[in-house]
Amino acid sequence: MDEEFTIFEPARQPLGDFALSDFQRYDARLRSVGALSPIAGQVTQRFVIDQPEVVIGRDPQSNIVLSDHGVSRRHARIFQTETDFVIEDLGSSNGTYVDGVPVVSCVLHGGDSVQVGHTLFLFDRLLEHVPEKEHVPDE
Repeated sequence: MDEEFTIFEPARQPLGDFALSDFQRYDARLRSVGALSPIAGQVTQRFVIDQPEVVIGRDPQSNIVLSDHGVSRRHARIFQTETDFVIEDLGSSNGTYVDGVPVVSCVLHGGDSVQVGHTLFLFDRLLEHVPEKEHVPDE
């Protein structure tokens, strides 16, 4: 007996795929940051990724600490390249999933769902102002 499946492609938020260089050309005070907003699980806090690398895990030394028994001590990391955010599984026991697919490493796009253990996040890219001490005005 053949089963019929319907696959729905999740809607993408166009904010996640903007060309940052276009914005920076007009305003050098802007930078791109990532955001993980919780969708399901016990976490209610949104995490902003504004460092070159962020480690997710149960270890208290992690940048994003999740007290979820499905999360390894050092589960995954998200790092920013010149233009993208990349998530990489760090050999976790239960894997890291992007849009329901297990990944070893992949580029994140706005609107992607990211699952770490029993916690599900929505990833997005945001623009934020660079603090005055980091911003050097053009001469």
